Amino acid sequence: MRIRRPYSLESLIVLSAALVFIVVGSLLILTIRSNATIAADEAFDRVLEAAALSIADTVGYVDGEVTVDIPYSAFAILGTSRLNRIFYRVAAPDGGIVTGDPVLGLEMTSARGPDIRFQDSVMQNEPIRLAAVSRYRSDATTGEAGWIDVFVGETREARDQLTAQLTADALLPAVAIALCAFGIIWVGIRLAFAPLRSIEHQLTRRTPSNLDPINEHLPREIATLARALNGFMGRLFAALEGLRRVTADAAHQFRTPLAAMRLQAELALEENDPALIRRRLERIHANAVTTSTLATRLLADATLLHSITAGETEPVDLVALTKTVVNQAVIDSGADRDQGPVFHAPQTALWINADPASLAEAIRNVIDNAFLYAGGPTSVTLKASANTVVLEICDRGPGIPADRRERVFERFERDTDHPGGTGLGLAITRDVISALGGTVALMSPATGGLCVVISIPGASRPNRSSLETRQHYCLALLVATVVLTASPWTSEPVRAQADLTLTAPLTDQRVQPLLDAVQSQFGGINLTYQQARSAQVVARLSAGAPFPPNLVIMPAPDIAVAITNQGHVAPMRIEPAGMPSGGQSSWRSELFALAFDPAVILVSSQWAQTNALPTSRLDLAQALETREDLLRRIGIVNVGIDAVSYTLATQDSLRSPLYWRLAAAFGSAQARIYDTGTELVAALRRGEIDLAYNVPLSEVVATGASDFYEIVMPQDYVLALPWTLFAPEHAWSVHAEQIANFLLSERGLSLVSRLLWGTQRAPALDADYQRIAMGPELLVYLDSIKRSNFLDAWFELVTSP
Repeated sequence: MRIRRPYSLESLIVLSAALVFIVVGSLLILTIRSNATIAADEAFDRVLEAAALSIADTVGYVDGEVTVDIPYSAFAILGTSRLNRIFYRVAAPDGGIVTGDPVLGLEMTSARGPDIRFQDSVMQNEPIRLAAVSRYRSDATTGEAGWIDVFVGETREARDQLTAQLTADALLPAVAIALCAFGIIWVGIRLAFAPLRSIEHQLTRRTPSNLDPINEHLPREIATLARALNGFMGRLFAALEGLRRVTADAAHQFRTPLAAMRLQAELALEENDPALIRRRLERIHANAVTTSTLATRLLADATLLHSITAGETEPVDLVALTKTVVNQAVIDSGADRDQGPVFHAPQTALWINADPASLAEAIRNVIDNAFLYAGGPTSVTLKASANTVVLEICDRGPGIPADRRERVFERFERDTDHPGGTGLGLAITRDVISALGGTVALMSPATGGLCVVISIPGASRPNRSSLETRQHYCLALLVATVVLTASPWTSEPVRAQADLTLTAPLTDQRVQPLLDAVQSQFGGINLTYQQARSAQVVARLSAGAPFPPNLVIMPAPDIAVAITNQGHVAPMRIEPAGMPSGGQSSWRSELFALAFDPAVILVSSQWAQTNALPTSRLDLAQALETREDLLRRIGIVNVGIDAVSYTLATQDSLRSPLYWRLAAAFGSAQARIYDTGTELVAALRRGEIDLAYNVPLSEVVATGASDFYEIVMPQDYVLALPWTLFAPEHAWSVHAEQIANFLLSERGLSLVSRLLWGTQRAPALDADYQRIAMGPELLVYLDSIKRSNFLDAWFELVTSP
């Protein structure tokens, strides 16, 4: 038997209130998040619009071709969030690609109008927000004209971050108010249930015999419960009074026959005449029979009183029950079946709600009175009338006068001198029938005798729940639970490798101390090093090489940003305790700066002994323009070949127009052009040139010897190029993330510093230099048209004497 645990109504109400708060809170969260998303989209759409319009303002026709000059500010605006990847496309009037991503915004048609348009789209399997604007341009030379479309898109990371921030800012006061409201409601519920606790305390302090009603000033809802409790205690008091009454009746009724039996027994003991002794024994037997019958009735009365008090009922077919009682009465009387009561009943069952035992006893009492004591034929009739079942028990006896009919229902009241009667039968019957909500009446039929009419409320046929259906339901629920529990939770497995590959453009000899430190830190990892230039890494990643490197160190930040923007880089959880401070040391949690390499002016030691060193770019430009001894004695790197030199040149041009004067001065001085910084430093060492411009300090230190050059840190500004670290997405490994954390720690950064600069690290760090920030703005000069225009201008200046 399963015992149901009690539950707290107060807790249930509190939990219901909490559930209401949760449901309302969920709706509020959805509403706030929706509004926050709209607000974030509106804010970032304005930025996206500004970037698109700034690009659109540069489009035009030149000699029959569509041209565009991507403003650096356009991508710098989009890069302020430091989270989003950006995409763009410029389309000619015929739909042909001018520059940018060929597939961006293909679902959007040309608007043939100047209005800005926004649309949600997908790029590289990521949701993006897309802005499109059109400009009508015509060619003054050829007369060609048409609408040129500009599409600019960005991923949603910054929007999602702002949405989350706005949602949190809006929810914090709402949550505070909700908590206060819930606290007030909880206190109110506690106060509302205080009367119940008062009733509880009052009842627990009572003695078991104290069944007085609860008299308190209570709310209406609790007053109903108090009335129910008072009613229950009243019924309990009545039951206890009934038991006391039975006990008192037993004590009173048994006293006389027992005293008579004792007296007759004592007299029999004194008699010598057998006839008198027999007469005394007969009287003793008669009193014993009376006492036994009385005891049986009183015990039955007590049992029925308990059943009536308990009030436990079940559906009972009165036809079958009455038929059983009639048959049992005939058997107990010893009469022939043909001489028993005549039973009349319908063919269908008549259902009532009752306790079968107590109801059978009540009917048996009436049948015994009619069949055994009244004499003559007895009939028992069952019929249904207006939701009531009527049982009539009629006899042909002398009947009961009308003025005594109510008295015969009293206990121990008898209307016959038959020795078997006790005066309890009709009293018990009325108690049982009244407990069932029925009535018992005595009537005199026209044929004579007495009819006892019992009316009981009827009941519908019981609806028995199907055990088999419940079993099937439970089985289905069990199967569903097992299936859901056993279903595998699929998740992407962690891609971890024991063998890792690190790629950088440095020589094996320079990187070896760093590799040894990593092997010492992570003894279980087999770290392999591959030397590769930035262009080689880009080629392998773009081609989807089967075994790309797991970690890449790259000195060209614009290329690293482009790779990251194309989705080839995996995010890493980095705890950069010693990460370089100042500037932008990371982008999108995917690209990280290991070090900032300053670009310096390098002068040969021999030339520095006899000449004043240039202290700024202006000094250098003036010297190149006026001094013939520098003719063909200055060296620069070909920015069209070397990625690092190209980045330095573009950043130089952004910071000062003096860079183009320098480029023209290089042309006037017939500067020698080398393919790489390493070749440039080697030429200085061989004495082919006396001065080298914009040389990364790491290239200078790589030569080893330091007696053939002097380092000049320009006083106007020193560009610092970030050496970047990232993990390719298709070769990501948890061990790669561990190594990245080590490299970005204080110890790792110290190792990188010695690797790049050796003893020259101190002057480099002491200089006041400008770090090149990593972000989408570096993509501007990677645009094919922008790059072509920049290189054309550069080559035209540095190659013109």
